[in-house]
This record gives sequence, C-alpha cells and structure tokens, in this order.
Amino acid sequence: MGCQSCSGEFNRKSTGSRGVDIWADNYPYNTTGSDGRMTLIPRWIQGDKPKEALQTVLDDPEKAAGLRKDIVQEIERRGSAENIIIMDYPDKSYIGKSLAQLAKDRNLSNVEMGITLALEGFSDRRGGVRLRGFSLSEIDCETYVTQNWVATCSDADIALEGDGACASPVLRCLPP
Repeated sequence: MGCQSCSGEFNRKSTGSRGVDIWADNYPYNTTGSDGRMTLIPRWIQGDKPKEALQTVLDDPEKAAGLRKDIVQEIERRGSAENIIIMDYPDKSYIGKSLAQLAKDRNLSNVEMGITLALEGFSDRRGGVRLRGFSLSEIDCETYVTQNWVATCSDADIALEGDGACASPVLRCLPP
C-alpha cells in the first residue's frame, strides 16, 4: 500500500466518492522478497555483467549521485536498513544479518553497504545479494485482510469477474 502502518488512514469509501474503484491484494505476512529479486540496486543499472555495469555508474559522479539517491529511496521504501535482511551471500557470515548491522560492522553508511554488497557479492545477480524485507506492518496486514475489497494472496495476481484469463506474466493467478 506504499506506507507502513497506514491502514487506519486509508479509507476506500473516500475514494469511491471521487469515482475511483479500488481493489487490492495483501500479503498475509510482514515480509517481501521471497522470490529473491529484491535488490537495492535500481533497474536502470543493467547489463550482462552487473558488477561492471554498477562500476560504470559509480565512475560517473552525476550517475553515482542518482544511484545513491535511488538506494536511499529503496531502503526507506523497505521500512529501514534494520528491516532488510541478508538471505544469501558469498560470505555466509552475512546471512541473517540486517543491512544496518553490516553497515555498522564495516563502518559504512547503509547506502555504501548496499553498494559494497553489490560489488563484493554474487557476480551474476544485480545487487550481488539475496535480500528479504521485513517492512510490512502486522497491524496493516490484520486490518486489510478484513476488508471485502482486499484479496489475501501471496505472489499471484488477482483477476476480477469479466477479466477473463489472467494475462499476467506471473504463473499463478487467483480469482476474486
């Protein structure tokens, strides 16, 4: 929903008065990133060799500033560096630690730790690391699951009556 612990502020009825019809899906748990694709490195840094593509950006001061700004936004979107946990990394001692703890241990900012993970991590993975975010609020999960306009799901999409077959690239699709 775009913010943590904001379920009390969001009111579907207020949007209906403006002619907006809202449907949502909701994870029944407080974590994201189980598919292993969560990364702090933005998609605009691409290439067959992720580390080289990242280094090219870092070598350009203007692009590097944009990268750092994007990483800050991604950390904030995930609820903070304390909520971003390492799930797989070449240095197995990192597994289970938060981005914040690793940054503190290495005397780096959270942003620089994210960049370091990418540069020192898996060479075939943008971001160099498998992360999981624990950024969803338990209160929001409980509030949204009780709404008749919210479908509880996992990593599948929802399809409304009349949509026909689900056209999503996601292999799983749930009916309403």
